[in-house]
Amino acid sequence: MTEFDEILKLEIEARKKIEQAEKKAERIKQEGIKQAEEVLSQVQKEVEDYRKEKQIELEENIANLKQELETNFKLRVEKIRGVFEHNKERLKSIIYSVLGFN
Repeated sequence: MTEFDEILKLEIEARKKIEQAEKKAERIKQEGIKQAEEVLSQVQKEVEDYRKEKQIELEENIANLKQELETNFKLRVEKIRGVFEHNKERLKSIIYSVLGFN
């Protein structure tokens, strides 16, 4: 085997090793991309689940506040009615007293 043949043989072996290394690098790259996509998908799912959970909590809080406002409004209306009735009775009493019906 001549020196040229040896160099050619070494060059062929080197190219094969480079090809193998490039294939391995591409495979590792693709695996990394796949793992990154899986992680991204999982994070997106968790974010969506969290958003839904918070939306439900918000809707519950709104419903509770609405109920609380309605209850407070009804209580205030009843209180005002009570004061009105009391004042109405006092006014009647004063009018009857002034007119001498007492």
